[in-house]
Amino acid sequence: MDKPLQKLPAQIATLALLGTIASCSGGGDRDSADRDRINPTSYRSEIEMVEKVLYKQSPVGYGDAEAVADGLIRLHESIGEREMNPIARSRAAGLLYLSSRADIGEVGFVAPDLGPIRTEWETLRAGLFQTADWFAKGDVGLASVQRAPVPIADRQDLQALEHVIDRLARLIDEGRQACEELGEPEYDAEMPGPSGRRHIASWNEWSSGWTERVDDATVQLPSQPPWTGEREYSMAYQEVSSAIRELRLVPNGTGIWATPFRSQWEQRFATASHHLNEARRLL
Repeated sequence: MDKPLQKLPAQIATLALLGTIASCSGGGDRDSADRDRINPTSYRSEIEMVEKVLYKQSPVGYGDAEAVADGLIRLHESIGEREMNPIARSRAAGLLYLSSRADIGEVGFVAPDLGPIRTEWETLRAGLFQTADWFAKGDVGLASVQRAPVPIADRQDLQALEHVIDRLARLIDEGRQACEELGEPEYDAEMPGPSGRRHIASWNEWSSGWTERVDDATVQLPSQPPWTGEREYSMAYQEVSSAIRELRLVPNGTGIWATPFRSQWEQRFATASHHLNEARRLL
């Protein structure tokens, strides 16, 4: 009968230990949760560096997303150097994730949108730091202030770009036929012999004229649009530029071969056609 009584002290001790763990984890003690939050005063300069960009009252520009990402990394490094609380240090790891998210926003043909990063920052800030009256605050109009008016593509530029696309498409058809007539290399690459040299000379002559024809087809190509310009037009322009680069490579051989094989010129024509089709779709 005395065995259950002997177990009571151990059971009570176990319950007490579990209660202490729960309290430390924030399950029953709000003060503990507050203690795990970092006093932001020591990190005010790093925080304000991030928020200066996130809450700017002007249109977002190139480099702003990168500046936010760099600022978050500096803040994470500072916390790692000064803080001893393991829970606070663990929460601070979220700064690195947010930094990578901000860096992705810099990619593309339009200005980055800081809105989603700002929202995630406020959530992370609330869990990581104690409240401070100097924290930046946004309002409903901030997103529209940060969004620069998008320049609309000039109608003449749009027509000129469409004209270049049509010229290049016709040039692809003509180029395919010319390459078939010139033919693939049937000579020894190191010792081409008389027939090989004639073959190479024919390709070189055609190559010179081909380059001139590509240049002529792009005479009306408009100036490159600004990176903050209309997204579809900017992307279409990039597609046309990629097609032009591909067409200039058509006469090039590979490795020790002075002239291309059919698989090579067909691949270049097909890639150029794909870029032109994408440009038409975007316009």
